[in-house]
Amino acid sequence: MSDLISYGTSEEPDAPAVLTNSTFWPNIDPADFLAVERIDSSITPPRVAAALRIAMTDLNRQLANWQASQENNGAATIDDVSPPSWSTADHYTLLYTRALYATARASLYERYLDHSATTAGDKTG
Repeated sequence: MSDLISYGTSEEPDAPAVLTNSTFWPNIDPADFLAVERIDSSITPPRVAAALRIAMTDLNRQLANWQASQENNGAATIDDVSPPSWSTADHYTLLYTRALYATARASLYERYLDHSATTAGDKTG
């Protein structure tokens, strides 16, 4: 009999449902976050959802004044805000999503080490 322990062969847990954001900002799909940020299955779906909700709340709070000024200029959602002439149409949505994903990932990885941890980092983690 073999003592081989296989890693990563168990079934992936289902990602949490799409998280409803404020009416101005886009909803957040945890499945997209998991894929884009390459989050492994050692982090549970409830923990992923919590990190994304906290990041969403924090980012929305930081952008509240900017959002208010855009709404005062007639924008009901982020998609209604005219991007700079040099950028893509979804400029603000991309930047918002990037900031939210980075914040959520940092929150998760201060508690969970991933494959990128060095030997020294793994020991101190």
